Amino acid sequence: MMSLRQNGDQMPGIVHKFLGGKVYQVYNIFLCFLMLLVGAVFTYTPGDLFAGQIVGIQGVNIWTWVIYAVILVYYLVATLFPIDKIIGRIYPIFGAILLLSAVGVFGGIFVKGYDLMNIDLSNGFTGLFNMYPLWDAAGNTGTGTPFIPVFFVTVACGITSGFHSTQCTLIGRSVRSEREGKFTFYWMMILEGLIAMIWAAAAMGIYNKGSLSGSTAVVGEVARDLLGPVGGLIAILGVIVLPITSGDTALRSCRLMVADYLHISQKERRNRVMVTAGLFIPVIAILVFAKLNAQGFNILWRYFAWANQTIAVFAFAAISVYLMAKKGAPKYAFLMSLLPGSFYLFIISSFIFSQKIGFGLSLNIAYVIAAVLTVIYFFGIINAGKKYRAKQLEE
Repeated sequence: MMSLRQNGDQMPGIVHKFLGGKVYQVYNIFLCFLMLLVGAVFTYTPGDLFAGQIVGIQGVNIWTWVIYAVILVYYLVATLFPIDKIIGRIYPIFGAILLLSAVGVFGGIFVKGYDLMNIDLSNGFTGLFNMYPLWDAAGNTGTGTPFIPVFFVTVACGITSGFHSTQCTLIGRSVRSEREGKFTFYWMMILEGLIAMIWAAAAMGIYNKGSLSGSTAVVGEVARDLLGPVGGLIAILGVIVLPITSGDTALRSCRLMVADYLHISQKERRNRVMVTAGLFIPVIAILVFAKLNAQGFNILWRYFAWANQTIAVFAFAAISVYLMAKKGAPKYAFLMSLLPGSFYLFIISSFIFSQKIGFGLSLNIAYVIAAVLTVIYFFGIINAGKKYRAKQLEE
């Protein structure tokens, strides 16, 4: 909605307007980093699903790399040329497949009698947090993992997503009026969350049956167990295609952002190729590392999830400043975005300071540093909002 009222400005433009040029520079760095990780993650996961669940390739061999190469070639073409006008016509078909398969999985959970004791709260929240301590604990995965911050980073875009903030402003350009906003954005996010919870519950059930499948293979196992061989195959194809639609959008957006930041005209094909090549080299390097390193995908996912939530913090800040300057807005309306933004500032800070992929400090020290940064963020945004409101008001 902010984008609609800012003449279709995209998220970088909104950040620049409401948070200033210096914050905008930092935002662009994080955003490009996130987009590269999105490109790598959404090559790895659909590629592995296709290799393992469709053609039955186990382990890493030449055909694994061929499948990755095919996806990357598609990304390359989609990044250079506006083929989304053609491909976009078949996207709704795969969206319908994903929706219908989620309905089937939901029913199958009860028909098959999946055990979902993971979410048993018969002993209250105390029992839950005895297994996954709310604050301090040792280890990074499984029982003993600290619920804060690891849970909120691991779930990634299932709770809040900086990547989605960049994409919804793109969709905003195709919305004819603000009246369409609630259905286009709010209800679609509710639906996406419901689909995610259905698949998460199914994963709990299949693991409680003794499955040892990894994060990508378990999708195929759930689909075939609950939907049968044909229905499972169709569902897997839908799950494969949809992340690819995010990957191509991310890399195309990244090309445009880098070109705009470096003032490189994209009218000439030579310039488009040059910028695109500069993006695909690190994506390929990240993909190779993730595939050849035993913990590669886990590391990749953590960086991706952390970067995703970091971008969301910028979005919350921009929204807060806007609400403080909006004509007729309730006095404390800005708290609707500032409070979750502050919470996630604490999450991403404590995560990166405590985890091995970051600074590796003890959790207690990480919590203290994160708390200080959160206080600075909270009052800093309020101060920025007051200064902006003193200069101009927003519709």
